[in-house]
Amino acid sequence: MIKMFINDEEVVSNKELVIKEEMLATPSAILNNCYPKTWEDIKDYVSKFYYPRDYSRCIIGQGSFEHGTNRYAKLNISGVFPTFETNTEKPFDKIQIDGKSTQITSTDPVSPSPDYPSEIECVRGKNLIPNNCKLIDANYTKEYGKLTVSGKLSTSYLYGGSTNFIGLTLKAGTYTFSASSDTFVNIYAVVNSNGTIENWNNGITKTFTSDVVVQSIRCNEVTVSTGTYLWIAQLEKGTVATDYLPYDIIQVKDVGKNLFNPNTVLKGYLVDDRNGNAIYNSGSIASDFIEIKPNTNYYITKIPSGNWGAWYDENKNYISGILGYQSQLSPANAKYMRLTISYSQNNLEYAQSFMVSKGSVSIPFEPYQEKILNIDLQGNELCSLPNNIKDELVIENGRAKIIKKVGKYNITGNEAWALSGTESQPYINFGNYVDNCKYPATSTELPNLLSNYYLQIARNNLYDGRITLSPGKALIIYDTIHNTSLANFKTWLKSANVVVYYELATPTEIDLGEVDTLSTFKGVNNVSLDANMQTNMNLTYLWENYKLLFCGIVKNSGNISLNPRYPHFGSFQILDFKTFLSESDTLDFVISNKTITEAIEMVIDAISTYGFILGNIKIFGADDVIGAYSTQNKTAYDVFQYIAEITGSRWFTRLIDEKTIAIDFYDPTLMERGDNLEYNEKYFEDNYVVDLSFSYGSRDYRNKQVILSDEIYASIDYTEVILSNGYQTTFNTENNIGIIKSIYIDNTEKTFATNNEKETGIDAEFYYTPGKSSFESDGSTYPAGTQITITYTPLVRGRQVVYNNDEVARIYAQTGRKGVIARYESRNDILSSKELDKVGQSYIKYKGSPEVILTLTTEEKDLYNIGQIVYFDSPIPELAQDYMIKSKQIKIIMIDEISQKVFFIYELTSSFNAEKEINYFDNQRNKNKGNISVGETITRNIDIENTANIIFKDMTINEASATGNNLLNSVLNSPFVE
Repeated sequence: MIKMFINDEEVVSNKELVIKEEMLATPSAILNNCYPKTWEDIKDYVSKFYYPRDYSRCIIGQGSFEHGTNRYAKLNISGVFPTFETNTEKPFDKIQIDGKSTQITSTDPVSPSPDYPSEIECVRGKNLIPNNCKLIDANYTKEYGKLTVSGKLSTSYLYGGSTNFIGLTLKAGTYTFSASSDTFVNIYAVVNSNGTIENWNNGITKTFTSDVVVQSIRCNEVTVSTGTYLWIAQLEKGTVATDYLPYDIIQVKDVGKNLFNPNTVLKGYLVDDRNGNAIYNSGSIASDFIEIKPNTNYYITKIPSGNWGAWYDENKNYISGILGYQSQLSPANAKYMRLTISYSQNNLEYAQSFMVSKGSVSIPFEPYQEKILNIDLQGNELCSLPNNIKDELVIENGRAKIIKKVGKYNITGNEAWALSGTESQPYINFGNYVDNCKYPATSTELPNLLSNYYLQIARNNLYDGRITLSPGKALIIYDTIHNTSLANFKTWLKSANVVVYYELATPTEIDLGEVDTLSTFKGVNNVSLDANMQTNMNLTYLWENYKLLFCGIVKNSGNISLNPRYPHFGSFQILDFKTFLSESDTLDFVISNKTITEAIEMVIDAISTYGFILGNIKIFGADDVIGAYSTQNKTAYDVFQYIAEITGSRWFTRLIDEKTIAIDFYDPTLMERGDNLEYNEKYFEDNYVVDLSFSYGSRDYRNKQVILSDEIYASIDYTEVILSNGYQTTFNTENNIGIIKSIYIDNTEKTFATNNEKETGIDAEFYYTPGKSSFESDGSTYPAGTQITITYTPLVRGRQVVYNNDEVARIYAQTGRKGVIARYESRNDILSSKELDKVGQSYIKYKGSPEVILTLTTEEKDLYNIGQIVYFDSPIPELAQDYMIKSKQIKIIMIDEISQKVFFIYELTSSFNAEKEINYFDNQRNKNKGNISVGETITRNIDIENTANIIFKDMTINEASATGNNLLNSVLNSPFVE
């Protein structure tokens, strides 16, 4: 459940809400069609008017909580055997177990029908032995069906009341009897089957084709000395003896990571991997049956002596053996495993350090731990109907209750049956015998019924072998087999035990009294339900804190409706805190001789009243000193941007709680690392990944940068010999002079200086002006034929070509032509080849290096924060690299009036320092000279103009079906999968 608060008042909205945060932007969100929650509660639309103050605080949180109090969010888990992880040990706030009714049906022959009835089974306790039994010749106490005996005891019988019989009637079917005792041996049941007494020994499976009566349960004649002894017995449907549960009890069990229980082992036995049998071996112990999931990896501890075991199906029938240890994959039809733990007679601790855990890798050892909650249904069943109406068992606030939505009526034959229409349609006024039944509104509506003898049908379509309810509150049965006369039909009903389950018009509650709480373990919890049949279970777990999705500033409001008949809803602009800092108060102080860190602290101190605190400062040069910087008329956002620019870092805001926001500064290489993003089915399931996609490009594909300059320093020095004509004082060179290195006359070195230096008073024998192809003497002349040798670095036309070879190769591979996309630029403001090369490399690095953008969407799972570094463990080599969380979007979609879905959408980029490259390139291009704008030359030297129309005649198209494992294993430029 998503809740919003503005000015401490709860706000609701009937539109989807999107909140987007970006590292390099200043985002905001709009809340549409919002109004206070109180309007919905009191419907007082005239007197209530809502208009938030400018810059009030908006809080959006996930979970069930009250604003301003200690609140907890609920985590819902559904399933028969849910497994989940928690970060703290807290009791379940609520456990809900759904009712379920099963009935074996068929169409040939039709069942249920008068000829082929089919019993209906609902969720209840699995142990059929009643809890009202007692012993003779001994003192005893009862606890959930266990009998604790004190004192001397001879032959022991379990009786039912004063009749000396239990009198437990078993319907035709298959049953298993199991028992155990501290002292007694050979506990067995005495069963009256067709008038014959027979012994039913411990653990035996017995199938009855007709109803039988369990007469008593006894043990062999023994004598017990004074003391306390315990014996238990269980009778259940099916062929498998399961763990003991008292009569009418269902059990919720929570087990930690370690699934192996050392307290239920069988000493002196091992599990034969060839057949799954437990056979005698004095130096071993065998585990009990360990419940597992099919087609799942389990990690088995390696122990010095090795181990053997087996897999079993739901009936504990052997499937296959387990050989060895470590990771083992359960078969697709497996329900149980059983293992042997070999140990030395002198070292019984092997069993205590043995571990079985879900997963394919070893995890740190944890001792076995379990917590059990027994729930006494007190004779009630949990049922369901075909239209998904179902009873609910709810454990909440230390009490258990059944929310009963399904009624049950056993037809006795003594009802006031009458005939409707024909002799074949007996009916009763059902309302005279049951309360609170929901009847169909019309005769064409299908009633919501279950019966062991009849299928349901609408009243207007009733035919033989069917049952229905009419809008007139009548229960009608059409049965020509048993209705030869009304008297015969009523006589048959008295012996048939016809059962009808129906929907209650209004659910009722049955209080089951106080129950214990079921705390969870820290880490993995394996929760299971033990009853006569499996059904759905929903657990509500209390987290320590609610999840704060977004906290921002309400800047203003608008479009507020003034119609007094409806809520005065409006639209509110919600600012991200980074955006708020760009629009809030300006500063007015000077940062002087402060380090970068101290400067950040000064700004945060100035805005601390808004809830800002200093966060992580992880940048290079954090101790560098700022000489002097005035913040006058600048916002905190402006100052933070300036600090980020001079340090080459990034900054952003991070929520601590609804009242605290941290300011973080990071160099891109020092950002906090998040968990790896993995590409496998388990990761996607565990993290509720809805979608993951990528885009791959290099902006404009300019993979060749050609920069021309009229005057740059040559990479080598030139030496020229000039002959004097005897009268000249100015001498010409072949190239423009950049820097003179030396001048010799007849092997005698002369002095030289620039004309600018001459004007400052420097005397030399020769002078020159950089950029001109001449130099001059100080007025002196030299005899004709005198050799003047000058060595200088000339200014020449420069040309720098920078290639992105990966792009060139890609184009060639895709087109078959070795074309180059080039960009030419002339400039005259660069004085060296090195600088020319640097500009070219900067441009090609930014424009030519492909940027990969990953878009990740999860449902209800918040994985990352803005600014984290995340490694993508991708099967595509080009994608397997580090990414930066560039933006995060929270999308809240209304499902109905009370529930929403939350989606987290992350944008991850592979470009960490692209902004630096852009800045350098733009700074170069923004100089007074060398800036290409109008007439900039872009050429694409690839012939892509050859096109033709192709006509296919009599062509058929067949769609190819996907084969193989569909692994994502293709190159970036290919849409294909394996």
